[in-house]
Amino acid sequence: MDMEDDKEIKNKMLLTGVLSLIGIVVVVGAIMYVAQRKLPEQYKTQEKKLLRHFVEPVEPTPAPLTGILNMAVKTAKTSYVKGDIVALTITADSKGDQITGYDAVLRYDPTLLKVDKVASLVDGIDLYQTDTAAEVPGLNDLIVTGIQSISQKDPFTFINTPIAEVAFTVLKAGNASVDMVFIPNHTADSNLMNTQTQDILSEVQGITLQIK
Repeated sequence: MDMEDDKEIKNKMLLTGVLSLIGIVVVVGAIMYVAQRKLPEQYKTQEKKLLRHFVEPVEPTPAPLTGILNMAVKTAKTSYVKGDIVALTITADSKGDQITGYDAVLRYDPTLLKVDKVASLVDGIDLYQTDTAAEVPGLNDLIVTGIQSISQKDPFTFINTPIAEVAFTVLKAGNASVDMVFIPNHTADSNLMNTQTQDILSEVQGITLQIK
């Protein structure tokens, strides 16, 4: 047998193998098609539900909205004049939930107030701040972000706990409102995050300063 005959035999064997494989696929497909058509409707429905379970993403269960962020003037002073420093204390109540971080978005008028300093009042929380123009023309948003430190082993449970202090310098007379921006289930504003990274914040409170 020469090389040409050997090559021809190999080609025939390869062709036979490919045709056999195609035949097997066709037969199996036909069997599955017939079996599917003969399945009772209840099993077809169960099959579809099972398929959706693996293909479609499962929406996480939202946490109950129970947390509270409040804001109050640190001193008993009720009115201010140009040049005064106004210290505000932010407090949190997590209603028993364990917290790993928060955002307190304070909206204010930069023509009346100027941010002086921001400080954390809780050991084990790293504090960050960003002062930027708000969506509302003429106002600024001071974003105070607290995140559990890497060195902090356990999360926090807040019970009307002072978590941060914000100081403003008074620039001129007027009614200066400091509002805490919040929309339920909207993570781009004020929030209180638990250990499942769920925002549990349900209520906030701002203040109005009388400047003479």
